[in-house]
Amino acid sequence: MRRQTGDVVHRRRRLFTFIGWPNIFSLALNRMGVNKSQVSSLPVMAVVGGAVLPTVLGRVADVWNLQVSFIVPLVAYACVAFSGWKGQRSGRDHPAT
Repeated sequence: MRRQTGDVVHRRRRLFTFIGWPNIFSLALNRMGVNKSQVSSLPVMAVVGGAVLPTVLGRVADVWNLQVSFIVPLVAYACVAFSGWKGQRSGRDHPAT
């Protein structure tokens, strides 16, 4: 039962990550005007986090333990949530034209 719960949680997390990426990208480009080409490179470069964060997670797991290492993706998801929250609030203050 425990393995099945972990599989379900992992699949749901991936689903929300896949749904969230286009939203994050559009929030980043919202109201950028002539700077859109420069700003659009930032979310693309953020994909590097997919290579860096697993390394950090592995290092934390080696130093402490596997359970503690899951703080790394928790912090990453908290940053994404905060960014989305701020972007959602700023979109309310200044409607896109």
